Amino acid sequence: MSGRFRDDLRSFLRGDPGTSRFYLSLEDDLLRIFGAERITGLMERLGMEEDVPIEHLMVNRAIENAQRKVEAHHFDSRKHLLEYDDVMNQQRKSIYALRRQILEGRLTGFDVEDILKGKMPATIAKSAEDSDDEGSTPQAVSAEAVRDEYAGLSKRLRPIMSAIVNHFLDSGSPEASQDDEEAEASADEEADTTAYSGKLRDPQALTHELYRRFGSVIEFEKASESKKALLDRVVHETAVSMIQQRKRVYDLAYELVEKLVVEHCPEDRPSDDWDMNALVAAAKEQFNLTVSVSDGNPDPAGIADHIWEQVEKFTQAREEELGMAFLYFARHFWLEEIDKQWIDHLKAMDGLREGIGLRGYGQRDPKQEYKKEGYSMFMQMMDSISQNVAQQLFRVRLDRQEVAQTAQAVPEAKLPEFRHKQRRILLQHASSSTSGAEDEKSTRDAARDDQSEQQGGELPAKGNKQPSRRDESKTGRNEPCPCGSGKKYKKCHGATAAG
Repeated sequence: MSGRFRDDLRSFLRGDPGTSRFYLSLEDDLLRIFGAERITGLMERLGMEEDVPIEHLMVNRAIENAQRKVEAHHFDSRKHLLEYDDVMNQQRKSIYALRRQILEGRLTGFDVEDILKGKMPATIAKSAEDSDDEGSTPQAVSAEAVRDEYAGLSKRLRPIMSAIVNHFLDSGSPEASQDDEEAEASADEEADTTAYSGKLRDPQALTHELYRRFGSVIEFEKASESKKALLDRVVHETAVSMIQQRKRVYDLAYELVEKLVVEHCPEDRPSDDWDMNALVAAAKEQFNLTVSVSDGNPDPAGIADHIWEQVEKFTQAREEELGMAFLYFARHFWLEEIDKQWIDHLKAMDGLREGIGLRGYGQRDPKQEYKKEGYSMFMQMMDSISQNVAQQLFRVRLDRQEVAQTAQAVPEAKLPEFRHKQRRILLQHASSSTSGAEDEKSTRDAARDDQSEQQGGELPAKGNKQPSRRDESKTGRNEPCPCGSGKKYKKCHGATAAG
């Protein structure tokens, strides 16, 4: 062990304070970029050799100045990077908040609990969430209508929820069909008084079932105070969630109607320049509904109200047609469009960021241009999401296939029986003396089987084939030919039979 290493080890074990010495070359990037030419020229004039370390206050100050400049440069780079990322972060918060609300079946700013308690005004014109969005005017609803809707939903949901909750109780009633709402709706009201041990078999499964069918997220504990309280809570929270989901769909339709009217009937143009035919075509494309527009109404607000009355009735008809599946399809289409459009938007923002620096050549701030362009692209993405969701929601159909109950639906002709093709596999080795005649015979048999199967016939039963019998005795090859020519059989008719 060398002496220097031994001294260092002793110092380390004793805990002595140490010092560090860093060596830099005048050819390093740090010194070469930030003014090492003066130091190099000075050292050459002094006649110092290349391998001699330079220790001087001037050198230390030069290195400190260079490090300070490098750190300032990197700080500016990180600052610009943070400002660019902040634009995407704000957009990410907005789109994730919307997606989270749709997943949980909520609508921020539309508090049904306060409406039921009488804490909201008689008419709710705008929700807190949408008041910050430019150009967004949700549909105005009355508190009395919300209370009536809640009462109707609660009455409709109670028998269904009773059957579902009973299924997840320890002493629940016999299992009901979870895919047939009519069977659940016919459950007796005596289910509310069923003996209940106070525990749920699987709280997470109950939460998943309620979300799958109604879109409401309700957390349960293993034990509960009473079955009636549990049922009341499930009915109440599910009804509140469905009201908020329904309000979101109607707000979407109302907002799209206003945008169509603003686009085709701008207020800054005379009514003679409004394109009513294009408005009707756009409404047909958006809502799958042919609307009637009165040409004598010069007010865009009146035109929007007239179209909204027709769209609202059509939306209610679609809701009655699809039933509980209406809100399910709305959630599905919303989540699908948000995921797809957001991925495309991220790619577009990356492309914008790569070339936004060129705006500086036009005496424009790239960061401000990036914020403006990014906001415009984000609003276009939100408009695309709304339009695509509405187009799919107002066009979806449930395919109800009815099974024929009569025997006349079955054709009398016998259909060919399906059978798997039987192939013969011959394993031939190098030492095998099998001739190619057997392979050819196997191929012919397989082709005959395929043809018989395609024609609907039965495959020949090869295992039960009856052996053929001769009526006359077999003539040997070297025996005289039966024709009387005097020749051997192999030289006469035997040769013809072999050929």
